[in-house]
Amino acid sequence: MHADPLKTLVPGTTITTPGGEVVVATAVGWERDDYGQPAVAVVEYDGGSVRIAAGTTATVLARPKPALPPSQLPAADPAVLAGILSAAAAAHGAHESVQRLTARLGKGFNPRSGANLADLKDLAQVLFVQLNDPANARAVLGLLTDLPYDSTPGRWSSIEQALALEHYMARADDPLRADQLAYALRAPDRAELDAFRAKTNAEVRQRTLNEPNLYTKEITRAVDTGERAAELQWRELRLNVLLHLLAHGGSQTLDDAELERRIAEELERLRAGWARGGEGSAASTAPAAPRPLPGT
Repeated sequence: MHADPLKTLVPGTTITTPGGEVVVATAVGWERDDYGQPAVAVVEYDGGSVRIAAGTTATVLARPKPALPPSQLPAADPAVLAGILSAAAAAHGAHESVQRLTARLGKGFNPRSGANLADLKDLAQVLFVQLNDPANARAVLGLLTDLPYDSTPGRWSSIEQALALEHYMARADDPLRADQLAYALRAPDRAELDAFRAKTNAEVRQRTLNEPNLYTKEITRAVDTGERAAELQWRELRLNVLLHLLAHGGSQTLDDAELERRIAEELERLRAGWARGGEGSAASTAPAAPRPLPGT
């Protein structure tokens, strides 16, 4: 829609720049005229900024949803949840992991429950990564990816992985949605209000982005010892890191083309491995590991 920037522009708003680029505002500031009134909006986004005069109509494609604390989050509509779970279960009637997860989630979904969020994330990952079923995977992810960041690691870990996974799928056919997901995934980067701490966190985060743990030693060891299940588990952890890097867009050592190449390679290896050895997912059985890319 077209709207006055005075009334619509806030961080998280998705707009079209004068050059036609679709961007998500990361910060919005105002320059005032001689009478002290807001005159020009300065909209910053990853990679640049744009100035919009008050009264000018800007093309606003989407606005952020207000964040609610976990205590106020409504449960998913039971009918919507049942339909999504039924579709996934019907599409993969012989798959033990899909049947187990859909049955457990069918008892009810509470967005305040870290266990429920983990089950949804696991189901989406099995559907896409293992079974190559993006349609059902995206339906499941939709129950997760609009939930806000609330600084609770147990909840955010599942939401973060869901954002990265849906971002990868959306890049090809829905770039606007992909931009929104990438912005949401970077919510922890914007959470620190203290300027010094925010700067320190950003430096640590950049080092982690530039030198990610891709579990090379663990994968090599599993291959050398012939532990195929362990290899698949570690490869799925590697895939999650690569997906996060692509969605975050912040690595200075791995560009998007290289990340997409590596993601495609891991997907091929994982799907081939499961096809040879039966079902099984690192989502629920992986060795304990730290979060791939901590924000601090």
